[in-house]
Amino acid sequence: MLRRYEKYGLSGVPGLNYDTFHEEVTPMIHSVFNVLSIVCLVFGFVSIFASIAIWFVKKGDAPETKAYAERFGIFVGLWVPAFFALAIYFRMVAAG
Repeated sequence: MLRRYEKYGLSGVPGLNYDTFHEEVTPMIHSVFNVLSIVCLVFGFVSIFASIAIWFVKKGDAPETKAYAERFGIFVGLWVPAFFALAIYFRMVAAG
């Protein structure tokens, strides 16, 4: 039975060893997903504080301005569950 790399005619490439390549690349992929998980988690918390900050900073005296500030703050606040869900997904992928 042919290995994956032999199917594509790569068996003659000097220094190519699929097993060694797989052992070196797999931990790197897991570490990338760990970093993505942490980044999404940080973005989630930043979105919480950004939503509150936007609500306070954009709020003005006019009713239209207050309504816009509330809507925009809610819009940014809706990103939080998406970032947290992505963080969990990336952590699960990194775990294997």
